Amino acid sequence: GATAVVRALAQLDSFDSAFNARRAVRAALTKVNLQLLTRALEERLENVGASVVTLLAREDSYACLWTGTCRGYVFRSGKLARLSRDHTRAQELLDAGQITHEQAAQQPGLQHATRAIGASTRLDIEATNGELQTGDRFLLCSDGLNVVAAPDIASALALASSQQAASRLIEAALEAGAPDNVSVIVLDVMTD
Repeated sequence: GATAVVRALAQLDSFDSAFNARRAVRAALTKVNLQLLTRALEERLENVGASVVTLLAREDSYACLWTGTCRGYVFRSGKLARLSRDHTRAQELLDAGQITHEQAAQQPGLQHATRAIGASTRLDIEATNGELQTGDRFLLCSDGLNVVAAPDIASALALASSQQAASRLIEAALEAGAPDNVSVIVLDVMTD
């Protein structure tokens, strides 16, 4: 599933506006969603779903699109802010005020993705956008990094180079016993 998503997004060209870029990403992911569903039916496969997070940046603005349990963050002026919201039963219950963060952490069964590419004919992709600032550092990661606490993510992103930051984040996830694969991308906003 993940390979098909990466392949589809890699084929997209540059765009004249952030709006058109967002529309193209949604269209590409919708197409992959149908391809994965068809393949799963034809080959009687289970669990072909894939979580995805993507960052689009143009001129002074950015958009973050995601579905599932991959996450996007921005590290700005020494402070970490999460851009994405997990699509899990735990997050739904948290949003409704029915459980606490501590209770959610104690129930691993609630952490499975409720949305994913290739999991349903109805594809829900969430998005957020904002203004870019010089010095911003963005983090896109798979759910293998979700075992790392926010203060530890922030301290890793404070390291001098993006490569150092990415390496430290992967080390932290492995040290914390990441139950899944760990993929990390760190991007810096530079001056013109």
